[in-house]
Amino acid sequence: MGVPSFFAWLTKKYFGITNDCKRGSSIENDDLSSPNPNGVEYDNFYIDLNGLIHPCYHPTDRQTPETNVDVFVLLTQYIDYMIDIVRPRKLLYIAIDGVAPRAKMNQQRSRRFKTAYNMENQSFEEKKSIFKEKPVDSNCITPGTEFMEAVSKVIKAYIKERMNSSKYWNSIIVIFSDSSVPGEGEHKIIDFIRRQKDCKNYNPYIRHCMYGLDADLIMLALATHERYFSIIRDKPYNKGDKCYICGDYHSPDHCKNYNRIAPLDPITKPFIFVDCHVLRQYLNKTIKVEKYDFERCLDDFIFFCFLVGNDFLPRIPSLDIQEGAIDILIKIYLKFLPENGYITENGTINIKIVKKFLHLVGKEEKQLLVNRRLRKEKEDQIYFDKRMRELDYQIQSAFENRTEALPQRKTEIKVKSIKEVQLAKEESQLIKESLEKKKQELFHQIEELKNDEIQLGEPGYEERYYQQKFHVEYKKEKSLVIEIIESYVEGLNWVFSYYYEGCQSWDWYYPYYYAPFAKDIGKLLDPEFEVQYTQGKPFRPFEQLLSVLPPQSKHCLPKEFRQLMNSTSSPLSNFYPEEFKIDMNGERSFYKAIALIGFINQKKLLSVVEPIEKDLGKKDQQRNSRYGNAFIFIGKSNWYYRKDIHQFKKTGKEAWKQIKKEIKTYISNDQIVPIKTYKPLHIESNYTKHQFGGLIIPVRGMDLGKDKSKCYMLGYIPPQYKNGHIFKTRYIGEPLESPQSLDSIKVKSQPQRKSIKRQRDIREYRLIPLTPDNSEKKK
Repeated sequence: MGVPSFFAWLTKKYFGITNDCKRGSSIENDDLSSPNPNGVEYDNFYIDLNGLIHPCYHPTDRQTPETNVDVFVLLTQYIDYMIDIVRPRKLLYIAIDGVAPRAKMNQQRSRRFKTAYNMENQSFEEKKSIFKEKPVDSNCITPGTEFMEAVSKVIKAYIKERMNSSKYWNSIIVIFSDSSVPGEGEHKIIDFIRRQKDCKNYNPYIRHCMYGLDADLIMLALATHERYFSIIRDKPYNKGDKCYICGDYHSPDHCKNYNRIAPLDPITKPFIFVDCHVLRQYLNKTIKVEKYDFERCLDDFIFFCFLVGNDFLPRIPSLDIQEGAIDILIKIYLKFLPENGYITENGTINIKIVKKFLHLVGKEEKQLLVNRRLRKEKEDQIYFDKRMRELDYQIQSAFENRTEALPQRKTEIKVKSIKEVQLAKEESQLIKESLEKKKQELFHQIEELKNDEIQLGEPGYEERYYQQKFHVEYKKEKSLVIEIIESYVEGLNWVFSYYYEGCQSWDWYYPYYYAPFAKDIGKLLDPEFEVQYTQGKPFRPFEQLLSVLPPQSKHCLPKEFRQLMNSTSSPLSNFYPEEFKIDMNGERSFYKAIALIGFINQKKLLSVVEPIEKDLGKKDQQRNSRYGNAFIFIGKSNWYYRKDIHQFKKTGKEAWKQIKKEIKTYISNDQIVPIKTYKPLHIESNYTKHQFGGLIIPVRGMDLGKDKSKCYMLGYIPPQYKNGHIFKTRYIGEPLESPQSLDSIKVKSQPQRKSIKRQRDIREYRLIPLTPDNSEKKK
């Protein structure tokens, strides 16, 4: 999800960082080796596939696919669409979310339980709309489900098919990391780039492009300190833009014509490039202090960007990006840096400096909270008045519709017509009742906001906040307040390290629903406090499913686990409460509310689940493997690897027989296979010879180009480094010179996207629909 409102703030402040994407000049152009129509030739393209799976599963711009097969076909169409825009010349890297760190799982659990809660409490007309649009539970888009296993099979078959039918595809390298490989998709991508950068003879002039929906992708891209890095993402709707579905002036999300677009009609959705190298130039003017290293300043900027919001910690109460929090932090930082130094270094935060910085932020805190309260009082009144008028109008309309449903003339009425009239009356009555209920809920919400007990910014707000949110006496239980602060600072360091070094601990998480005040961190944090983590290991996929899914989604798990979620006698029954509190926390929007649902007790969960896991069938055990493999696809026409693959095939059978049993033992014992195990049979890829680094290894299910196949499919391991290796913050190469001044970039008008006629997309790789079934046939 990333940082809420971050992208909107960024593009408003630095207008020139985005550009509309263009496809080929002709829909019938089947030569993807021709120059990129966007005027930029990208080397490497990375796709965070979860950002495509969700809009394919429940699209807002077309009819919802009726079957998973249709979802898969639409997914491959989307990848084709993205490839046509970006046209990478060297590498395509596709990543799917694997099992997440525990810190992220808590957020996933909260979000999924809130969604289930919201569904249970939807009004009649909302439920009717939702059931029309969602054929099945979208929680199946989680590692370990049969659906995600099918996605993996489809993508492998898709890559092979493209490589066998397209010269362009056969000329590039494709790496695919599916949901069996632990880690979030975007972080697997950034880890790949980070490890490549520390390879010998790395090329700093590589042009990177990454697709994903999360706003924090921009921060991740900046954290690489790469020379050229663009993000491609959906074009956001701005007031005055035309709807790309119908051409009228409204948001595509509110277009009534979306149901005229069939699930597998050609894709016309507009996309934009976010040029992070241009953003770097803006920031060089905005946050750089004379005689200080801009790269270090950039890392500090990234630190206080996730200080205002991230997926792993609740934000500090006074820092809201919509209230100018980042601008305030920049202003404080420019004065702070010359006197105190950098906040961060090589992926870690300096505790002493963080304490000083947040002490200065804390001085502004009370006034920020007072300003917010006054502003929200006015905004809430306007919002509730408008919402009340809307509900009154809808109730009146429901009454009128009910009246219209009654027969107006004394004529012979057929039985069928009588039933239709009766159904219409009943439905109209249900809608009216649900709207009346909603009106009462709105009254209740107004009263709750008026009776806010904490009154942030008013005298004594600290005591009231800690009492209500943490059940701690602020003045009497300072040691407990310090525990909260230390946990939060641990979290700040964990998140920052996650961005720069990778996951420092799979087990760590912040054990509270709310954050402390900046003032208290600056005042009470021990400057000598040291952060320590235990590395731990990722959950198995079924363990994550049990940790994040509500009971309504138990069908996503094998039947052996389902009774744990819905039986009152289950030893884990308290993990799946039927009722739990929702704290709106001063917000009007439900998605911003906080679900006060208990955190999973890891030790208890594993003690119950592990005995069941040992008795699973072979297929389920494979799906529940803790460590999966990434795959690399190499076209036979790729001359960089021709000699190595030939040698691999020559010695492959005998060597694979020798090490296969040892590898199987490591996997069955739930261990990562040591690199040395592959020594008899692997290809060491490097920049001098192959244009990127890593190890190409034998894996179960590998394909050595049999049956006239034009590509090889093998395992892939990214470059490995010694324990304790530090990925240093650095920019390689000469400073990037802008072809035009930043002032001229800022005021330029963005090119208008030309409407794309709905025509059948004729491409060189027009294929049969890809499904798990026919992908198996192709093998």
